[in-house]
Amino acid sequence: MIDTMNLVRSNPAHIGSGPIVNLGGKPDAAPSRENPGIANRTTFDNYLLDAVNYVNGKQLAVSDLAQRAVTDPDSVDPHDVTIAMAQANLSLNLAQNVISRLTQAWNEITSGR
Repeated sequence: MIDTMNLVRSNPAHIGSGPIVNLGGKPDAAPSRENPGIANRTTFDNYLLDAVNYVNGKQLAVSDLAQRAVTDPDSVDPHDVTIAMAQANLSLNLAQNVISRLTQAWNEITSGR
């Protein structure tokens, strides 16, 4: 799913040892000599979309497995269905908690507390 996320600095006051990157307006910036990976940078919204697609894939896999268990019971082990349902439930609960925490953090940031 998601391995790592590389952070870039856009302000000299930010903590870090990486080079300062101008993020002003051009998402398809060409790689520079100072920072050759800037064109390949992945944004936060891409990480969120990947996570949602992962959870959706788990839900679809469980649905397919359960349908196969009903139509052709000999082709599917009941334990596999149970394990897949537990994994899908866990990933959905985790996604709901992350979304809830992100929303809560955003509300705290925008309220100025």
